[in-house]
Amino acid sequence: LLGVAEELVSVVWAARVAVRDDLDAGRMTLDFRRVGANGPVLLPGLTRPELWADVSEAGWRALLNVARASFRNIVCDVGFCLEPEAPPGHGSGGRNRMTRIALGTADHVVAVCSTEPIGVKNFLWSFDELCGLAGEDRISIVANRVRRGTEKEVGDLIRRHLGRRPSDVGAAVRGLAASLGGAVRPRGLLTRLAGGA
Repeated sequence: LLGVAEELVSVVWAARVAVRDDLDAGRMTLDFRRVGANGPVLLPGLTRPELWADVSEAGWRALLNVARASFRNIVCDVGFCLEPEAPPGHGSGGRNRMTRIALGTADHVVAVCSTEPIGVKNFLWSFDELCGLAGEDRISIVANRVRRGTEKEVGDLIRRHLGRRPSDVGAAVRGLAASLGGAVRPRGLLTRLAGGA
């Protein structure tokens, strides 16, 4: 989505350097990829599940601490891995451990519910686990890929089970950007993320 095709330094390398206390803002900006002239600094995850075990807990915590000290805002896209152990066929529990640590230390969690039937079911089942990790007051729910005309039905379903209505993902991103002093026009990537053309 960010248009980066080449191989970049990975989270494995960054965590190893961070745990040795050899990583700071200058090195992050130099060794990591900036997306666009004034865009975010990007540290990609891993594409092969067996590599997640190579990120130690101490290294991941050290990396998060360096990032916090170096940047005003940090976004960790942690996906779906809330269980303490990895499900069968998903490699080691390294990704799950990293997800749980990131959620437990985050200032705010944006929980994205994919609104096809299986996505909603999985989201509802995992929400209690998420609240146990992050605290319900730090969680915002956004609905992704809501088909036109089903907004009320999806919102009512989530409210009935969780007591809260979700935000539209496009509106949520624009609201978050505004709260951070920026502005995002509702077109392009946001429109595609929200399920539009």
